[in-house]
Amino acid sequence: MLVGDFHVHTTASSDGLIRPSELVETAEDRGLSVLAVCDHGTLDGALEARAHSEARGGRVLIIVGEEIATLEGEIIGYFLERPIRPGLSVEETIEEIERQNGVVCVPHPFDRLRRSPLATLALERVALRVGLVEAFNARSLVKEDNARARDWAQARGVPTTAGSDAHWSREIGNVQVALPEFGDPTGFLAALQKSAVSARSSGIVPHAVTAWTKRVRGRSRG
Repeated sequence: MLVGDFHVHTTASSDGLIRPSELVETAEDRGLSVLAVCDHGTLDGALEARAHSEARGGRVLIIVGEEIATLEGEIIGYFLERPIRPGLSVEETIEEIERQNGVVCVPHPFDRLRRSPLATLALERVALRVGLVEAFNARSLVKEDNARARDWAQARGVPTTAGSDAHWSREIGNVQVALPEFGDPTGFLAALQKSAVSARSSGIVPHAVTAWTKRVRGRSRG
């Protein structure tokens, strides 16, 4: 069995504080064996984390992903080899993920406290093309929002996943998904249907840390 977290960030994200090498080593220390690295608008952190893990013997499997800003909210692509530019329509973004034989995941779809979730009308419009829904996001502060995501997916027969959405090392391990081993995107989807999730909310402090990080980096660029 593997133990994974399917939504984490690195310093390649403008608001991330975890170096790719630190991410891999912290995951090892906390008993995680697979991570989906989904930085905002780039694959750089995921590729660096994959290389670092392989150099250490590959004890942590890295799924290369990207959290992509579409015109109607965010979508994650898993198993990517090329970055997908932001600002496309939802349908165009999904097409780009599918061209790479990737998996389309909708993160935190009903989180009422974020500005980035995929718009509900857009989610309904592309429901048949969604491979996964994030049914638990540890940064979602209102538990009913995660429950709504789970219920939406179950009603439509869409498999679910879970992620810490970690931007800070203290968040790594707040979500642990136990699942069978897999070798490709199809196997990944099948394994998730046999998974068990152990998770806890990260609380409000990581949001404050993220806001501080964005502010400091914005000033340094100015």
